[in-house]
Amino acid sequence: MPPPQTQITQPIYSDTGFSQQREITVTVSLSKTVLFLNCCSLFDLVCKEDYTSICTDFHLECAKYGTVVDVVIPQPQRELIARLTNLDLERKGSGATSGDDADNIDWRSDIEKERETEAKAILLGTPAKIFVKFSNEYEAQMAVQAMLGMTYQGRMVVTAYFNEDYGISNYS
Repeated sequence: MPPPQTQITQPIYSDTGFSQQREITVTVSLSKTVLFLNCCSLFDLVCKEDYTSICTDFHLECAKYGTVVDVVIPQPQRELIARLTNLDLERKGSGATSGDDADNIDWRSDIEKERETEAKAILLGTPAKIFVKFSNEYEAQMAVQAMLGMTYQGRMVVTAYFNEDYGISNYS
């Protein structure tokens, strides 16, 4: 049996100075799982407190539209987080502090700074995906319609249905 479908009509606004407003209507398959985009970057998920706060914010907001079964936000790769927190595996065990190795430490420190800057750029430039699973399609539909276009942390929220054929391991 195919999943239930609905039509969504969304206004299209132009920033070109024309006052004409148009609308687009699309047919989509409903799902219990809603995907939220453009809410935060992967960098916002590095700190455990910030990650927990974002999960809580989305759980509370989505609970206004129905029963929230789960909130899943895939976190950045450990290697990128390690670069930002100076826990790079290459540094472990390197304890040289004097003599000829002093020049080596300064040089290595510059490389680590470059890696940290690169990791930060990747994390800041990569939008996080937030998945919220509701108890039924109707509640998910209510959340999609209500939360589309809201702002979170100064960003306009984008919503979509996420195909339930993909398991939680495919939330990435």
